[in-house]
Amino acid sequence: MADPGVAAALARGSFGLTRLHVPYMIDAWDFFKAYQKGCAWQHLESISLTSALLAPYSSNDKISELLCTASEVALGMPKLQSFAL
Repeated sequence: MADPGVAAALARGSFGLTRLHVPYMIDAWDFFKAYQKGCAWQHLESISLTSALLAPYSSNDKISELLCTASEVALGMPKLQSFAL
């Protein structure tokens, strides 16, 4: 997967999109960590991402943290209809 800086740049540059599908291109964790409270993807309806943290060898704590962070970020996507992780 790409450098975490690529995911952060994509997070900052994607606010006007209606769809964002980049599985295996960036890590969802890096994308979510770039999120700043108060920011919103006002038009985003669909997103799909992947994360190395969802591998069988990952700890349950890390997976839970990823999912909780994903749910926080999803609150900044008011038109979201589909979220695949």
